Amino acid sequence: TYLTKHITNNMSETKTNSKASDASTTEQHYPLVIVGGGIGGLVLALCLDQTYNHTTTKTTKLPIHVYESTSAYTANAGGAIGLYANGLRVLRNLNDSAPTLLEKVREAGCEYKYRRWMRHDGLEVAVAREDELLPDYLDEVDKVKESSATTVSAGGNSSSSAVDADKRPRGGSFGLISEFTNRLSGISLSSSSTTTTSSSSSSRIETELQSIGIRRWKYQQVLYEACIEAGIQIHFGKRLQSATTTTTGSKTILQFKDGSKITTSLLIGADGINSKVRNYVVNPT
Repeated sequence: TYLTKHITNNMSETKTNSKASDASTTEQHYPLVIVGGGIGGLVLALCLDQTYNHTTTKTTKLPIHVYESTSAYTANAGGAIGLYANGLRVLRNLNDSAPTLLEKVREAGCEYKYRRWMRHDGLEVAVAREDELLPDYLDEVDKVKESSATTVSAGGNSSSSAVDADKRPRGGSFGLISEFTNRLSGISLSSSSTTTTSSSSSSRIETELQSIGIRRWKYQQVLYEACIEAGIQIHFGKRLQSATTTTTGSKTILQFKDGSKITTSLLIGADGINSKVRNYVVNPT
């Protein structure tokens, strides 16, 4: 709420004083600037677009500008990361700003099928199916039940992102190595003896939230494309050199290493461990 009010006030101020600003300075002014176009900065930009630009009460679109230090995103750069249900849910919730984002991220990655537990010497202790960790949710009204039920296409193929929770394995897909099986003799951990069922027939699991692994550069590329489609401005080759406050304290002046300058009413730092924005906030001198 505070962020929305702050942005709205400064957008109004910018429109009112646009002519005076143009006459007195050559710096372009933006109400909101994100410094850092990594994964965090791009997701934040989409979240702000979803929150501010996709509500029926807003008549003025918030221009979102992201300033990235590199000249371009590079393929095959960096390692891989894992995305789990909590993070995937955030991507799914961006259904107005980037309606196909979750689908495209999943296509760029690969599903985790099993989770393995290893001893300090590398010996595998146990393995479990990853889909056992999927969250359940309970349909409480008929409308939700219908929307989450399996749909049948014209060709007769079933498709759904939510399946019956009763049909997934529970607590039984552990494969213990013989050394530990012997120690646990008499205690069965097989799926046939420990599988339980859901207490409600309307319980579902969200298969679209099954955890995945994805290369960082592929994830970043999908996020970048979503930002472009949403109308978010990405500026490359803009390494922040300094940030200073105007004499009135109402704006922040951003100086980049290429010599360009801009001003902003709200600055958000997503520029990594050596953040220039953080230094400006905690040590402005």
